[in-house]
Amino acid sequence: MSEFVYMLRYTMRSGELESERFEDLMAFCRNARIDDVMFFIHPMHFNHMTLEETRPWLKAIERAKPLLASILRDRIVIIP
Repeated sequence: MSEFVYMLRYTMRSGELESERFEDLMAFCRNARIDDVMFFIHPMHFNHMTLEETRPWLKAIERAKPLLASILRDRIVIIP
């Protein structure tokens, strides 16, 4: 095991080919030996979004959690 930990920064798009994106993300994490994933939601407009507007992204990230938990070394934490 390496002494380094790599956290992938990933921009999440809600609703757009979600299952295919999750499969691609999981394959990439396995192949690249990613330790953790940090999701970004609509990063250019996040400061201008209400909590209600962020809910679709948060729900998509919640759906990704069990898929990624089986392959990532670190815990996945969702901060609403």
